Amino acid sequence: MATNAKDSADALLKVFAVFKFTPKQVIKIGSLAHLVEMFGASKEDVPEGLHYLLENDLLVRKGDFDLYLTELGCQKMHETGS
Repeated sequence: MATNAKDSADALLKVFAVFKFTPKQVIKIGSLAHLVEMFGASKEDVPEGLHYLLENDLLVRKGDFDLYLTELGCQKMHETGS
């Protein structure tokens, strides 16, 4: 996966860290697009970052619009957010 996707994924994990998300705590996909800009990624990069997190079992999609972190995603979030 391209570095851009990894950078976007790291920005998404920082958003989760700031808001102290826990495994299986749901966030709306649309909310991420607005929050991620605070951490250096553009809204256009969010789909790549989400795909990276989903492909690497760090994030799980619940329904059409909800996402939540896995245990592994939570671990990575703490590493990235610190």
